[in-house]
Amino acid sequence: MGRESDRSFGSDFKTTEFHRGMSATTRPCHEPDADYRSPTILVVEDEILIRVMLAHHLRNAGFRIIEAGNAGEAAKILDSGEIVDMLFTDVRMPGEHDGIWLAQWARENYPAIGIAFGSAEKNLARVIVGARFFAKPYDFAEVEAHVRDLLNRKR
Repeated sequence: MGRESDRSFGSDFKTTEFHRGMSATTRPCHEPDADYRSPTILVVEDEILIRVMLAHHLRNAGFRIIEAGNAGEAAKILDSGEIVDMLFTDVRMPGEHDGIWLAQWARENYPAIGIAFGSAEKNLARVIVGARFFAKPYDFAEVEAHVRDLLNRKR
């Protein structure tokens, strides 16, 4: 039996069948669902090292990640028509708008989007109803568990 892996769909194993007197044929054991896509999370963080670490962890957990360095950039991404299932934004960022503005704007324009905040300021836990707050430094396992829970509830 042969085995191949296609990283674009996780593990996609193929079997090689040997028939008496016939050459080997290959057929997929698992056909990826054409409608399936990994959930997409827009990570908005001006501190590049924090953004890269969070994005890396969430990618390794199987999510599709889009990164933005500020609220304006994130709003442009959302308005581009890109499908985003969850917004994970820092609260305090340089620029015309902060993460609270971005979350309120996203909630008004894209009501189905899940929202989570992160900040070193722990008194911001009440920022938006229905949004989850994470204190920095992040516990990546806790972030991943919440993201999975939120996305499962949306289905």
